[in-house]
Amino acid sequence: MTKLELAVFGNKKCSSLPTTASRQERQAVLDEITEEIMRKLSPEDISTHVREIYDATIDEYATSALHQNIVDELVDFMSWLPQNARVLDMGCGPGRDVLFMSIADEKFRENLMGRKKGGKTTREKFPVPTKTFQVIGVDSSPQMLFAAHDQMVSLLERGLLKHNEKYPHFKHQDISGDLCWLEQFDGVWSCAALFTHTPKSDLAPTINSIAKIIKDGGIFYTTYTNGLAGGKYDKLLMSSTGRIKYFSHPNPDDIAQIAKQCGLVLVSQQFSDMEDKGIVIKKDLFVSQLYRKK
Repeated sequence: MTKLELAVFGNKKCSSLPTTASRQERQAVLDEITEEIMRKLSPEDISTHVREIYDATIDEYATSALHQNIVDELVDFMSWLPQNARVLDMGCGPGRDVLFMSIADEKFRENLMGRKKGGKTTREKFPVPTKTFQVIGVDSSPQMLFAAHDQMVSLLERGLLKHNEKYPHFKHQDISGDLCWLEQFDGVWSCAALFTHTPKSDLAPTINSIAKIIKDGGIFYTTYTNGLAGGKYDKLLMSSTGRIKYFSHPNPDDIAQIAKQCGLVLVSQQFSDMEDKGIVIKKDLFVSQLYRKK
């Protein structure tokens, strides 16, 4: 149990709940005590919690239907970069996006373009990309990286991935705070990872680090939960696994302002809804932002 979970389950309002309390009732209490809990934790406590939760729930994450397909924004990101571009995927998880960008096989890519948004799948809205990149995926969860490596081995055995200059790599590293990278990239990609689990005090140093590792004229593309939709930065979620997950919901204007100070210019910004079987559950819940380095 992490320090965050100890603080939650040790809270009187939480511990006094009857064992018969529903998940919704427990979530209501969790929402009520979130600010109090967060005041007791450091950014390092949050980062450790996120890593441990993903390590413990890798099987549920990897098999979830929500995580099987790429998002539309990845196709857009790829269109901005030249063939053989060097790309960093921050918060790569089990490696879906890294492998999509690295492997040119049309059928492989098409199979990952089944996410439906606005009534159409990604493959119905966009042609299958033909560019391939030299990609490094980083994640703070060792179990996520083990899963990514297993995926890569499977593709090698199937002959879809060749041992060549585009061979993808995976590295273990916390994605928030000062990255301390020596390499530079044409593009940095982060899908529902960076700014999705980042303590507020880590926003500025994280964005500053990103700006340093992007080449002049390079791009940074990120997707995350829109803080303007809910009004609160920190969210603790009582998951179906029984573990508590931490999410950050930044204000897109704040991200853009910090990025501007670091030399990253906002090129485009789009909002999208949370949908369930074509029905809008939450309007403008997600945001995607594309930045270019001066």
